Amino acid sequence: MATPLPPDTPRRRPAKRHLGLWIAAAFIGLVLAGALWFAMTPKPSPNANVATATVTEGLIQKTVSATGKVVSNFEVEIKAKASGKIIRLPYDVSDYVSKGALLVELDPIDENRDVSQTAATLSGLQSKVSQSQVNLQVAKQTLSTDLSKAHADLAAALAKYNDARAKSNRLEMLAQQRYISQEEAETGRTTEAQARTDLKDAQTHLRELQTQHLSLQSQVADVHYSAAQARAQQVALAEARQRLFETKIYAPISGVVTTRTGQIGTIVASGISNVSGGTSIMTLADLSHIYVLATVDESDIGQVREGQTVNITADAFPGEVFKGRVTRIAPEGVEESNVVTFEVKIEINGQNSHLLKPTMTTNVDIVVAQNPHALKVPVEAVHDGKLGSFVLVKTANGPIQRQPVVTGLNNGTDIEIKSGLEPNEVVVTSQGQAKSHWRKDASSQNGQSGPNSARRGQMMMMRSLGGGRR
Repeated sequence: MATPLPPDTPRRRPAKRHLGLWIAAAFIGLVLAGALWFAMTPKPSPNANVATATVTEGLIQKTVSATGKVVSNFEVEIKAKASGKIIRLPYDVSDYVSKGALLVELDPIDENRDVSQTAATLSGLQSKVSQSQVNLQVAKQTLSTDLSKAHADLAAALAKYNDARAKSNRLEMLAQQRYISQEEAETGRTTEAQARTDLKDAQTHLRELQTQHLSLQSQVADVHYSAAQARAQQVALAEARQRLFETKIYAPISGVVTTRTGQIGTIVASGISNVSGGTSIMTLADLSHIYVLATVDESDIGQVREGQTVNITADAFPGEVFKGRVTRIAPEGVEESNVVTFEVKIEINGQNSHLLKPTMTTNVDIVVAQNPHALKVPVEAVHDGKLGSFVLVKTANGPIQRQPVVTGLNNGTDIEIKSGLEPNEVVVTSQGQAKSHWRKDASSQNGQSGPNSARRGQMMMMRSLGGGRR
C-alpha cells in the first residue's frame, strides 16, 4: 500500500511536467517536418539536370503563314474565229512557243471558195461601174454638143425671123402705096410666119435638151449606186479573205502550251458565230513571271504589305525554299463557311522559280517583321510573371538566377530579347524541376493561391538564389 502524501504536498506538479514534454515533442516534430519538406522540395542548383540554350545573335523573323496556288503571269485560251477541220497542229503540251508562231491550221477549202465567189461578184460590179461611168461621160458629151448646136440653131432662127418680119413690114408699106401687088405682100407675110415657126421649133428643141440634162443626174446617181455596191462587195471580199486568214492561228504571246484538247482531224466551231463560244483547242501560258495566289486569314491581313519578302515551299521540292515578294493585296475578302480570307498575289523572283508549275499547292510565310541582328533565345526559355517576362540564367559556377527581360519579335520558335541578356549567356529551357519551381513562384506572383501558397512563398524566399542581377 502506498504511503499517503502529506496534506501540504502540491498535486499539480506532475501535470506541468507532462505538458512541457508535449510542447517539446511538438516543437521537435515541427522542426523535423520542416527539415523533411525542405529536403524533399526541388531546388535549382548549378548541378541540376536541366536543358539549356545559349543566347545567340542573328536574324529573327515574324511571319504570316498561308497556303496558295501557283499561277502563271496570264493564260490565253486558243480558239478559232473560223470553223473547219484541223489539218495542222505543230505544238504539243510543254512546248515553248514564240509570239507569232503558227499554232493551228484549219482546212481552208470553204474560205477559198467564198473568196473566189466574192471576188468574181466584185469584178462584175466594178465592170458595171466602169460602163456606167463611160455611158455617163458619153451622154454628157453628146448633150453638150447638142446644146451648142441648139443654141446656134436658135440664134439662126431668130435672125431669120427678124429678117423675114422686117421684109414683110416693108412689103406691107409698099403694097399700101401701090408700088407692089398684094400677092407680093402676102408672100412676105408667109415668109415671116415660116420664120416664126422655125424660131419656136429651135426654142422647143433647146428646152428638150435642157430636160435631157436633168436626166443625166439620174445616170450620175446610178453610177454612184453601182460604185457603192462595188465598195460593199470589196468589204465582203476583205471579210472573206480575213476568214481565210483566220484558218491559220498564230501565237498571240510567247509562252508554254499547258493544255491541248484539239487533235488533227477535229472539227472546231467558230468562237465568234457559235453560241457556245466555240471550240477550245489549247491553252498558252506566259511563264516569264510566276505568281502564287495565297489566301490569308482576315486576322493576319492587317500585317501584310506590298513589297514584303515571302518564303515559299512546295511538297514537290522538299527542303527547297523559293523567294517571293508581295505584289497585290485584294481590297475585298471572300467569305466561305463563315471564314473570311483575302487573296494575296506573290511574285516568285528568286532562282529556280522555273521549277514551280501552275496549279501547284504551296505554303507561304510572309515576313511581316524582322531583325537581322537580334539577341534571341528559344521561346521555352521565357516565362511570364506579374512584373513582366523573365528567364532563368545558368552561370558557370553559381546558382541559377532569375533575370527580367524585355522581349520583341516571336516567331513561335525563337523570341527576341531586347534587353536583359548578353550574347553567349546560358538560359534554362527544360520543363524539369528547376523550371517548374520557378513557374510555381510565378504562379504565386500572378495571384494563383492554394492551401500552402503562403508557406511555399516564404520557403522560396528563404531559398532564393540571389534574385536578378544588379
